[in-house]
Amino acid sequence: MTPPAYLVHDAVRITEGRAPRAGADEILVGNLVDVRLSAERGRLGVRRRLWFDRRWWTIVGRFDASGTVLAAEIWVPLADLQIAAKRDGLSSVVLTLDTGTFADAELFCARRLDLELVALRESDYYANLQRFYAPLRAMVWVTALLIAAGGVFGGLNTMYAAFAARVRELGSLQSLGFSRRAILLSLVQESVLITAGGTLPGAAVAMAWLDGLGVRFSTGALTLVVDGPVLTIGLLAGLALGLVGAIPPAWRCLRMPIPEALKAV
Repeated sequence: MTPPAYLVHDAVRITEGRAPRAGADEILVGNLVDVRLSAERGRLGVRRRLWFDRRWWTIVGRFDASGTVLAAEIWVPLADLQIAAKRDGLSSVVLTLDTGTFADAELFCARRLDLELVALRESDYYANLQRFYAPLRAMVWVTALLIAAGGVFGGLNTMYAAFAARVRELGSLQSLGFSRRAILLSLVQESVLITAGGTLPGAAVAMAWLDGLGVRFSTGALTLVVDGPVLTIGLLAGLALGLVGAIPPAWRCLRMPIPEALKAV
């Protein structure tokens, strides 16, 4: 990086230490670099050192990048890295435009054929990366749906067993004058209440253990966020499981004639 990098990446904030100086083999690390390198917490703190390109580099600061992929990067002064890698060329340049437009940058790259440059918006770059990982995302969704289906069928089996043991009780309620609809509503409410008793602790565990957890992937690292929409989806899914898991077994038990229900063991 060069000093204007802090203007280009305005999400970067140095949270500890200072910026590296050129010519001193100093580096600046993001707060997810330890996750990216599978290092122990505290191993990449300020005044610690990293060995790469056959020399020691001193960590003089750490930065936060507001949950972006920059948080998994190591920033080195450009001149120092070029000397260490014995390279004088650049493979990519990240810049921001002030008075110019992307069309200007694209035109410049088209005219300078000797430089072999290609202009690409950052949003387009990540869109291409997202399309590349689309099969993996589809596989994750299929896995999640299979796990959810297993939970639904497990819940159905449990509710069938629980309601089957209460057939005589349900028959007694019908003989006392309670309608099947009222009994069905009561059973659904009971099932939803029991499901909520498991969903709420699960949401609390997710907030305590998963919120802010760093996860490593092939090109960097990311932070899991358990926010309001995620919690809402999880809670609604749990309540839906209680609803779907209660109606079929309850209706099956209530369809039984009252005399047979009263004689059930």
